[in-house]
Amino acid sequence: MKTNFLDMWYGDSPRDADKIDIFFCDCDAVYRGNIYKAGKIIGDYATADSTRIETMFPQLKINWG
Repeated sequence: MKTNFLDMWYGDSPRDADKIDIFFCDCDAVYRGNIYKAGKIIGDYATADSTRIETMFPQLKINWG
């Protein structure tokens, strides 16, 4: 698997997202989540680098705490 994976299902931009969810799998040390726009899932992503999530979605404020 690629460690940086971004799949937008309907041709939207990652910048169109107004919400994401973030899950960490300790089996393979990869962050994964769904991408939302107006309450509907429009894509998904995976990355081994948590800071990459912030660069993929700069319009979102991510609370890591």
